[in-house]
This record gives sequence, C-alpha cells and structure tokens, in this order.
Amino acid sequence: MEKMLIPAKFVQWYINKEHLNSRMAIVLGPLGKVYSIKLQMDQIDMFFAHEWSQFVAFHGITEADSLLLRYDGNMAFTVKVFGPDGCQRECRHEGIGVQQNEQKINIFIIFLSLVGMELKM
Repeated sequence: MEKMLIPAKFVQWYINKEHLNSRMAIVLGPLGKVYSIKLQMDQIDMFFAHEWSQFVAFHGITEADSLLLRYDGNMAFTVKVFGPDGCQRECRHEGIGVQQNEQKINIFIIFLSLVGMELKM
C-alpha cells in the first residue's frame, strides 16, 4: 500500500482550499506516534502518499485490515486499525504492546475516577 485514496466527496465537503495547498497531513497512529504524510493529488483525487507506506509497514497493516480515520480538522487525522474479524487490532510492532496495555489500564482507571467508582485491587 504505497498510497491511500481520500474520497473526493470527503475532500470536497471537509477540506478547504487553504489546506489543500499545503499538500501535507498529520496522522496520529494507533500507538500515539505522529506522522507527517505528504499528499498527492491528480485532477480528481487526493491520496496519502510517500510516508504512508512507512506508516503501514510500522503498524503491520495488511489489505485484510480496515482503517478508521477520524478527521480532526486542519489536515489532522487519527487512525484506528481493525482486523479481518472487525475487532480493533493491537499493534504488531515489537516492544510496544506492553506500553499500550499499560496505557489502557491507566485510561480505565481515569474513567472510573471520573464516574466516581472505586477501583479495588
């Protein structure tokens, strides 16, 4: 996957011309790593290109996976990866799985404290 199409209707409705001229997008990966990805345009379509293949390789994304991209505005996107079974996929990059699990536990504890529940360990 050297590049990925950004649907023309999405570009038309959500991306203003000022941002189109920048030819750069910021992509926050599933592990929190930020990527600057160059955009490629032809007469009709826009693509994530160049660094996109590095992003895909780093996260072990295959054609069997599905990606959910949330547009955060100002050419910034957040990406979540889902496996063929439809479940959100853990990262396949070595040495990061433990950090990700610790982060999930911390987020869960913060959530419990926000809703006023006690965590008994």
